[in-house]
This record gives sequence, C-alpha cells and structure tokens, in this order.
Amino acid sequence: VADYGNDRLQVFSLGGAFRQSLAQGHLRRPYGIAVVRARLAVSEYLGDAIKLLRLDGTLLQTIAVQRFGHLGGVCARDGRVCVVDLSNEKIHSLEVRGAPDEAAALHLARPLQADPPL
Repeated sequence: VADYGNDRLQVFSLGGAFRQSLAQGHLRRPYGIAVVRARLAVSEYLGDAIKLLRLDGTLLQTIAVQRFGHLGGVCARDGRVCVVDLSNEKIHSLEVRGAPDEAAALHLARPLQADPPL
C-alpha cells in the first residue's frame, strides 16, 4: 500500500495483517504502486518522480523528468509502466530493462496525450 501521509510503503498479508514498512526516507508522498518485472514502480505526488525499488524496498532508480507534474496512479504490464501526470493531463509510458537480479533501468518511452475532459 502506498502510504501517502507517511512517505512509505506498507506491506500486509493477504489476511490484512501488517507485515512491514518499506522505503522510508526514499519517498515523497507515494501515490501509486505497481509490480513490474519483480520490482516496485512507485509514483510520487510531491517528488514528481517515479521510483524503482526492489521488492525489499531498496531504491534502484529515480526518474525525475522536468516536464513531469504531480504524478498519480501507476500500472504495469509486460515490462512497461504507465503513470498518470495529474498536472499536465498526460500518461507517461516507461520501459523497465534488466533482469530482476540485476540493476534495473527505467527508460521514458513517450508521453501519451490524454483525451480532453468531457
């Protein structure tokens, strides 16, 4: 769970029991979280960045692009991460490269223009 108010991730069992906190000191208002290629991709609302973490919470990489605004929800599939840019009304697409046991790299693929609001 992305614990927005406490700048950390919270891990719970399937039954709802608290297990542990992750990434304390590495996150600024985590908003969204997704698992991609055995890693965690976390969007930061205040950090205007995407963090790539090992499953134990160890920080692997930070992607902070000047054109990113406040980031929201994130989803992942087939090695690609998509994150909502709430400030700029865009969806950014990134690709995760590297095997799970190696240092990974997030690469900005391209921004996807969102449809105008109705």
